[in-house]
Amino acid sequence: MRSQHLFLKLRYNFLKKELFESLKMIEEPKSYNKNSLGIYVIKKLKPKSIIKQLAEGINQGFYIFFFSSNKNIHYRKLHLISEIVNIYGIHLILFLKNDILKLFNNQVIFINQERSLTHRLFSINSYKISFILPEEMINPAVITTLKIQEVDLVFSKSPVAGNNQDLANNLLAYVLTDQKIFSPSILEEDRTSLKEREKIWLNLSYLKAIKDNYLEKNYNDLQRIKTKIDLIQR
Repeated sequence: MRSQHLFLKLRYNFLKKELFESLKMIEEPKSYNKNSLGIYVIKKLKPKSIIKQLAEGINQGFYIFFFSSNKNIHYRKLHLISEIVNIYGIHLILFLKNDILKLFNNQVIFINQERSLTHRLFSINSYKISFILPEEMINPAVITTLKIQEVDLVFSKSPVAGNNQDLANNLLAYVLTDQKIFSPSILEEDRTSLKEREKIWLNLSYLKAIKDNYLEKNYNDLQRIKTKIDLIQR
């Protein structure tokens, strides 16, 4: 533990200049667009590169950052990244070879079957975001719970496009993998999202309008499902 703190201290001294310069960049960030949810895709996970990308993203209104790799990360580097992320107060989602991680508030949260759907859920600007594991994609209980939670975005590591599209349709939510954005088929495709290089903007106001209209028409059916689940969980 002592050597780990020394490692972090040395790295912070090495990164001090970059950290201070980046914080000056974001003294007056752009106001957050309440009608959409932005996801900034990080290309490199090197400390200096992360600092630069976080500053650029926050300055443009991004508070969710995403990185994908077919490799794992050494715990020391992961801890350093977590410390850096904590300085900026953003959410960093990592899709690694064997894990899904969420870094926020100086915590490294592992997304696995031991972490319940309730504890995977987080929100930004009232929009609800969660995660699903490949082995859960066709689990009716998982799908129903996500539906009751009324999630707007689900991060999925499943490589099966059909399952991801079905999930988006069932939940009336966006499903994001490291390869593609899946939108509910009921939505007009040209109004769902905008992707430009490393920047993704999801049209949440349009999704909410469609979802509210659907829920209003199907409220009684959903209430019956919720009552059955409540009885099972007692």
